[in-house]
Amino acid sequence: MEDLLTAETDVGTESQTDGDQQTGDQTQDTEPVLSPLVGADGKFAEGWRDRIHEDYRGEPCLDVIGDNFDAMVKNYVYAQKMRGKNTVAVPTDKSDQSEWDMFFEATGRPTLAADYKIEKPAEMPDELWSSERAKAFAQEAWNLGLNQTHIDKLMAFDNARTLEAVKAAVEAKAQARADAETTLRAQLGDAYDEQMHLANAFIAKTTTEEQREHLLEVAGNDPHFIAWIAEWGAKTAESHGIDTSSFKSTPAQSQERLTELQATPGYIDGSLKKENPLRHEKIVKEISELSNKLYASGPRK
Repeated sequence: MEDLLTAETDVGTESQTDGDQQTGDQTQDTEPVLSPLVGADGKFAEGWRDRIHEDYRGEPCLDVIGDNFDAMVKNYVYAQKMRGKNTVAVPTDKSDQSEWDMFFEATGRPTLAADYKIEKPAEMPDELWSSERAKAFAQEAWNLGLNQTHIDKLMAFDNARTLEAVKAAVEAKAQARADAETTLRAQLGDAYDEQMHLANAFIAKTTTEEQREHLLEVAGNDPHFIAWIAEWGAKTAESHGIDTSSFKSTPAQSQERLTELQATPGYIDGSLKKENPLRHEKIVKEISELSNKLYASGPRK
């Protein structure tokens, strides 16, 4: 009896074990064990997209992730943070114009180019501002999708550059005028003011207002031109009704007169003093005055 029970127990145990083994074999056949999706190096296993539902496998955003698990986590966190915020899709080179227009509108581009606010700065000279050019700029800015902030910054930059160029031109002109005056004063000496008067008078008498403006714009700061005009003014002063009897001579004129006096016949050999003492005395006096004027700053060379 005891042997029988033992035998039955063993049979039952053996039968149960066989059943468990069959069940385990069936489980292994129906539920295969998958390899890890992410390896120890933090990268997705090869072919990981194949485990995603086919509706999402081809999404371009997965290309950005590549095989980087951290990249997927970052993208997910960023997407969660952006929920509820105003977002707009960024167009690509494959986007049509309607998609670009939606993007431009979302980033602040006005409905029409005429809606931009573009005004001439108060300090901008009228001759340097063009409403037509501003209109053309607004249209091009609209085509590029710029908003008012972009316009303000670009206009401020361009206006500042223009005004800086104007300032530099004015300063250069003033410096050229100062340099010309310095050169002329050195050339004309005490006769500077009178020679400038002659030059201005000559130009005023022989040109129209339009010609005068053009002439002065082109050569008004050229010391050689001014000296030449002054010389012509002196030569034609009488015909233009200009009294030059009290005018001082320039160094060049003084030197020319000095040379002329010294070449007076009989002056060098002393015969003039014997033949005409009064004239000789007058010439000696004028030569002395001219010499003092020409060589007052140092000995004659």
